[in-house]
Amino acid sequence: PQGIYLTGAEVFAVPEPGTLALLGLGALALYRRRRRAA
Repeated sequence: PQGIYLTGAEVFAVPEPGTLALLGLGALALYRRRRRAA
């Protein structure tokens, strides 16, 4: 991993800002889709 970020008690290894952005967008899309279905 190129960088390690500490957030609370969780440690995330972040390979690229772009990858992190894609993961964030994907998680947000899944979250919104779930809220619509519920």
